[in-house]
Amino acid sequence: MYQRSHILQEKLKKIFDKRTKEEDFFIGDKVLKWDSRREGKGKHGKFDFLWKGPFAIQAVQGNNT
Repeated sequence: MYQRSHILQEKLKKIFDKRTKEEDFFIGDKVLKWDSRREGKGKHGKFDFLWKGPFAIQAVQGNNT
């Protein structure tokens, strides 16, 4: 049972990874940050904005960081 679920998770990850693009950030780019602390049910109102920002990139360290 565990083996099947693990295989299914790997297949879903491959499908998801095909659709996503790796974005490189450059100094001066404006980005938004997701507010994961308020993401859960009951921690925010229906129309509350769950993104913080915009923030400006000041340094690039590689691998989307």
